[in-house]
Amino acid sequence: SRILKIEDWYNYIAISNITKVVFCYEGNPSDELWNQQYKYLASILRTEIKLLSPQIIIFIIGNAIKCGYEKPVFEAFPFLKEDKYLVDERIWGSYETQKETRELKTTAYNYEGKLLIFTDRPDSLFSKQFMKEHVNVICNIISKFYDSIDE
Repeated sequence: SRILKIEDWYNYIAISNITKVVFCYEGNPSDELWNQQYKYLASILRTEIKLLSPQIIIFIIGNAIKCGYEKPVFEAFPFLKEDKYLVDERIWGSYETQKETRELKTTAYNYEGKLLIFTDRPDSLFSKQFMKEHVNVICNIISKFYDSIDE
């Protein structure tokens, strides 16, 4: 894919966290801190994406989805709940918990010429072993997206 071959690819990437305020020693915000900023997160996310105008957006939310960190994304972009925009979904690993087998997956949506990718976190204790598969899945989805544009 052309983006993967650009020498200074890092100049084309912006990173943003769903939560904007977190104490550095805690990792994720406390419930109190989450509640204080929650009502602003969807608006901030929409503004960031409008200003940056990316063609590809990757949300690394993963297992945090079970904690509700995906909610501001779906509030900002409610169309993502509609299957008509779903273009790809791939499982790149799995692991066992005491209660169940959890699949690690990446899901992609095409909306108004933008590729929005949701993916499980590749840095957890259980998913580190699948790092190569994770990278390959994202690269393949991006390549497929650019191939569809070039046709």
